[in-house]
Amino acid sequence: MSELAEELERAEEEHRQARAAERRAHERVRFVERRVREAGRRAEAAAGQVERLTPQHR
Repeated sequence: MSELAEELERAEEEHRQARAAERRAHERVRFVERRVREAGRRAEAAAGQVERLTPQHR
């Protein structure tokens, strides 16, 4: 029975580590998504500024 208890303990520890790695991966995804949104807003603002500064030839 001791061998099964040790195996269960190892499996539970692997599970805890896998869940922690999953949480870190999700946090990283959220961080990157936030950076992409911020870059998109900066690009939109820059495009608007270029549009305002560009002489209109009609």
